[in-house]
Amino acid sequence: MASYTFDLAVVKYYRESLDEYSTYMPFKIANTKNQTLYAKITITNQGNLNWNFDNNGTAVTSKTYTLDANSVLKFNEKLITSTAPTETQKDQVMIKVEYFKDSNLTQKFGEDTITANIHIYIQNPDYSWTSTQYPNESDIVFEKWTWDNIAKTNVTDGTTFPGALGNAELTVKRSASGSHHYFNVETTAGIIEDYALYFENGDWGDHTIFYPTSAGNPITDKFYATVVQILGRSGHKDREYIHYVYSKTLTANPLDLVKAVLDTEVGIKKLVLYPYLDFVPGIYYQTYCGTYGSTHMHGVMEVVYLFHKLP
Repeated sequence: MASYTFDLAVVKYYRESLDEYSTYMPFKIANTKNQTLYAKITITNQGNLNWNFDNNGTAVTSKTYTLDANSVLKFNEKLITSTAPTETQKDQVMIKVEYFKDSNLTQKFGEDTITANIHIYIQNPDYSWTSTQYPNESDIVFEKWTWDNIAKTNVTDGTTFPGALGNAELTVKRSASGSHHYFNVETTAGIIEDYALYFENGDWGDHTIFYPTSAGNPITDKFYATVVQILGRSGHKDREYIHYVYSKTLTANPLDLVKAVLDTEVGIKKLVLYPYLDFVPGIYYQTYCGTYGSTHMHGVMEVVYLFHKLP
């Protein structure tokens, strides 16, 4: 039997309205056998907020999966609370993963356990994150970028944006192809807090990643949270995206793990990137086209936070 620990997060901004409080637990199970196997995951301790698995809109404490022979099954299990949190706190959920040879779940041959530490960040009306359990803001927020008084034309590779607290900077990893490319930024009105960062980028092939650093070293042990918007796209609209990325090298191609979060003409998405081994988290703005044509995307990145894991 093996034991695993995951650190997950819920972020609730003061100006944000939520229908539910939930988080996602990504993991995978490899079946190296030449036969179909079965797995059952069960919440054995629901924590203080009474967490459940979401099963197509129904709250359940256990789920069963089929593991095809010689395959890897990837999960992104949604956890949802029965009790809404009202302030910043840390909760813990215990999960048992059992393995069976038969679909009736009678021939058990092993089990693992998962401890899910769920870090819950609830913003107050004054934009602070303190609570009864965590009265010191410095124990919660490591760094933030409020984006006031920003204006840069054609942001280049290696550009840094210092945080408001002096603990870290957002560093830009940028590569571009062709003779026409740009990434311009300036301050605009925010929807989460007072200010946000307006951006526009293109043209032939532009790859721009914002990742957190401290004294030039990538930060890999914090939660990286913001809200991104696409306000409009033109040209090759099917080739303009906002992704999140985890990478060891942060080169535009290849990246270790890339997931498109916005690929629509207009849209908004909240991002919370978890600490993931020693991979560097990044928010990746991409436009590209072929030999001919053009691309253009413009949008907004709201206030950015780096949260400590709550002790």
